[in-house]
Amino acid sequence: MLAEFKESSFFHFLDVLGKLVAPSGVAVLFCKLFKVPDRINYVVSFGLFAVSAVILFGRKYLKNAWSSLSLALAIALAVSLVLSWSRPSDAFSALSKDFLRDIEDCPAHDDRCLALAMSHIRRPSFGSPLIRLSNDLRAAAICMQNKRTAEMLNRQLGIKSSFLGSGLTEPTGEDSYSAAKIPEYFVPNYDDSKDCVWTWQIPVFRINPEQTLKDFVKSNQPLAVQGRKKFGNFDFQRIERGLSLISSTPSVVRLAQFPAGQYSRHLGRPDAKWVFTIHLGAVWEMKIKDVAKYSGYQLTVSPREQDALFIWIVAPFSADEVVPATWANIFSHIDGWVQ
Repeated sequence: MLAEFKESSFFHFLDVLGKLVAPSGVAVLFCKLFKVPDRINYVVSFGLFAVSAVILFGRKYLKNAWSSLSLALAIALAVSLVLSWSRPSDAFSALSKDFLRDIEDCPAHDDRCLALAMSHIRRPSFGSPLIRLSNDLRAAAICMQNKRTAEMLNRQLGIKSSFLGSGLTEPTGEDSYSAAKIPEYFVPNYDDSKDCVWTWQIPVFRINPEQTLKDFVKSNQPLAVQGRKKFGNFDFQRIERGLSLISSTPSVVRLAQFPAGQYSRHLGRPDAKWVFTIHLGAVWEMKIKDVAKYSGYQLTVSPREQDALFIWIVAPFSADEVVPATWANIFSHIDGWVQ
């Protein structure tokens, strides 16, 4: 009976199938064992299958030149496919998948979890400054294209779609990155009693939008805070020392317009840990209306007495208090910045 089975068509079919599939099957097992990427696994398996088919069905004719050429072409094709498919894939494709998988586990409204996921993003850090900037922007695009992380960044740091992340601020009303000329920074969301902070609160109807920021500051008194005299602790010389663009502790300024009754006594919303500011020296001689645009606001001269323009100047004591507003710094610090 065994001899009859060996002579049967079914046995011959199994024999041929085994010779065709066995090399590919072994290749699949080895690729899985050594964690070879699936696409390389597929190409290797296909190549071995093609080579097995040529050898199996053309072995009687290997002396024939065309058959030998076919075998050589099949082997060359398999090798070339393996080499082409084994090239490194786009790192950001894997990065995007990993990031989306991480935030899937974050509970709703858990900003801390989303921030941790962002901090775990590992961008390629090699190459020229242009390449590194490009890598940061591509990683940032992954985050901003996701609704949950985009909302978290807006809620926690005030980051909107207009934020470039190159360290230069995009003025309100512009849509060209060439308009970004003023350095911007993150600073701690200090309350206005901090020694390095000075605050001006002026009814909007009293503002002259054409006046320069320098003239305004020199001709108007800052708010008295916790018994501080209006000008008693106003260290104007220290502010001026930070006007240089190359200063390691640059003086910065922040403008906002809202009803005076909503003032939280902080640079920003009380629940924010860090806020945007811009380089004071770069806008010192600029008109207030233009400074407002670079600070993210379109100054509106309102007749309502409750509306006020707030101007905060921060003269930091250390470089850690002024962090350039770049995506690189956001990825590095967001774990500690988001509450």
